[in-house]
Amino acid sequence: MYHQYECSVFNYFFKNSLNNERQQSSYLLLAYRTTIIQALSLRNRTETTCVLNPDFLRYHANGKDDSKECADLGSKRIYSPLDYRTIFQLETHCADVEPHVNLIRTVEAIFLTKCLSLVLNKLDVVCTTETFIVLAVAMLHHLQAINCNAYEIIENVHDETTHVWEPRNIGAAIYSTVSLVNHSCYPNIVRHSYPNGK
Repeated sequence: MYHQYECSVFNYFFKNSLNNERQQSSYLLLAYRTTIIQALSLRNRTETTCVLNPDFLRYHANGKDDSKECADLGSKRIYSPLDYRTIFQLETHCADVEPHVNLIRTVEAIFLTKCLSLVLNKLDVVCTTETFIVLAVAMLHHLQAINCNAYEIIENVHDETTHVWEPRNIGAAIYSTVSLVNHSCYPNIVRHSYPNGK
């Protein structure tokens, strides 16, 4: 679904990234994908303007939060982990973060939106200034939420030289249902994948 929007810019996410930077790169890619999946609804292949999903637009345009509708999720409406409101409501802790961290995330959000507008341009789709701003706001919101709600995806890789299976971070994911569990930003226990699948 999102492949055509990331294929030509995919290398920007991982170019020259060292192993310790891969997690941050995978968070950037996750924010990018989350925005694309939720935001874009191109009517057909001949469409020349970017049409944002109306629900997505309602959540991110002008900084308005439809909190009553969000509050109804799970209480008056059937909970669905695929409902965008479950992602939109994830805690961001942006008010508790150092200002320079929020600045870095803002720059990253603008970079991601520039990547997306470049791709849309290659597809002959016009991204207006208003659309760009909404997409950038969404990217920033996702980057902030991912930082405290994403889970690493670990794969054990066999090192031919040492003959040991070593865990390697290969990506990140958001599991909206798991994120509902009460958890700490400074946990006293963490899950870790060790060699040999432990």
